[in-house]
Formats: sequence, structure tokens, C-alpha cells
Amino acid sequence: MKQAIQQWLLMLNPREKVMVFGGLGLALLIFLWAGVWEPLNKKHLVLETHIQERENELRWMQMAQGNIQQAQNNRTEQPLQAPSNPSRVIESSLQKYSLKTGLKQMSGSDIIRLSLKEVNVDNVMKFLDDLETRYNLRILKMDIKPLDKKGSVNASLRIGK
Repeated sequence: MKQAIQQWLLMLNPREKVMVFGGLGLALLIFLWAGVWEPLNKKHLVLETHIQERENELRWMQMAQGNIQQAQNNRTEQPLQAPSNPSRVIESSLQKYSLKTGLKQMSGSDIIRLSLKEVNVDNVMKFLDDLETRYNLRILKMDIKPLDKKGSVNASLRIGK
């Protein structure tokens, strides 16, 4: 095969040889441009766009960080105090989060027991967060059991100051 190509090239006149080699050179250049240069150039443009987006995010985060630090410095926090009547606070929070309570008992004056039946687990978590962050009430004991209905649970809680 190699000899056949060499003989064919030797039989060509000089003008035809220039055309064959010029065509091969042009084909090589097109292959390099389409197969190497253009994919690299496209990837380069995509990466430049990503870099620009990340730089914009970084500038926004730095600005937000300054605003957050300024707000934290200006804020005066007062320590939360447990309410004098936790029972009333718990009742209003139960209503706020649409939680059905089956049994509510006072064990002494500082501990409240709740039994929640077939309630939404997200609402239970919001209720517990509310008690701790807004009213400074502590969850002393918690037992949560999932039900067959997705997102529903039975919960047994002991809440105290």
C-alpha cells in the first residue's frame, strides 16, 4: 500500500503534487481547528463565565458579611426568660401549629407532659423550636414515633423551664 502511494506521487507532475500536499495541509489545519482549538476555546469561554459568576457571588457575600457584622454589633440582646405561665404559652403554640393534643398533665408546677396524636412532624419541630427560642422552655424528654401516613407522627413530650 505504501509503495503504491509512493509510485502514485512520483507519477504526478509538480503542479499536481503541490495541490495534493496543499490539500493535505489544509485538511490537517481544519482537523486541528475543529478537533482541538474550537473545543478548547468553548471550554475557555464557559470557564470565564463561571469565574465571573463566582467573583460576583464573592463580592455579594463580602458585602453581606459586612452588613451582618454591623447588624450584630448594633443589636442589643436581652436574655430570654421562661414565661410565668408556661401552660398558656404551650396552648397558644399548639393552636398556632395546628397540633392536636390528646393528654396534657401537670407534674408538679414546672413540668408539662404532652401527648400529640397523628400530627405533622414539621409542625412538631416548629412548635419545639418556638418553645425553645421564643419562650426559653426546654424539652426534657421526647419520644416520637412515625405513623404509616407520610409525615405524620405520635409524639410524647415533657417540657419544663
